[in-house]
Amino acid sequence: MACWNVIATSELSSSAATITIGSIPSSYDHLYLTFSGRNGRTAYYQYLAYEFNGDNDFDYSYTRIYSTTGTAYGDHEDSSDSLRHIRGDVSGSNSVLADTFSTFTLWVPHYADTSNFTSTISRSVVPNNSSTSNEWYVTQTAGLFRETGAISQIMLKPGALGAEFMDYSTYTLYGINGAS
Repeated sequence: MACWNVIATSELSSSAATITIGSIPSSYDHLYLTFSGRNGRTAYYQYLAYEFNGDNDFDYSYTRIYSTTGTAYGDHEDSSDSLRHIRGDVSGSNSVLADTFSTFTLWVPHYADTSNFTSTISRSVVPNNSSTSNEWYVTQTAGLFRETGAISQIMLKPGALGAEFMDYSTYTLYGINGAS
């Protein structure tokens, strides 16, 4: 039976340009992060970047499927595309339904394994009370961090320059033992 342990949890009391969760112990089998957030941009959604261990070099790649319409799309980016992070998505503050926060989850299996690169699975949902194309967003992403060190820090940041996470955005990081 899996045991879920809260490593860190917080709610922003004011806006923040980044959220950094550090000092992650290597004593768990897997990590699972939940994030509920909004950013200060006027767009319906903005991408959410996540990085590990303070590394913003070209050590990341991802493949994702997503939809902002009734049609599914897919794409892939890797270090040759100058990729410095893996992405999810977050709600814009002025365009989506008032007081609506997006959800983002990140699964990092075997995060403390130092013999292989680190893989991730993330999911983002930017809800809105609209069926109009490009006013909502759903995505599923498989990511790869091309470093072999244990993950000891996760940084979240809005993808646009100058954007900030809004107050009341929350996160919880779990360490999981016993899950295969």
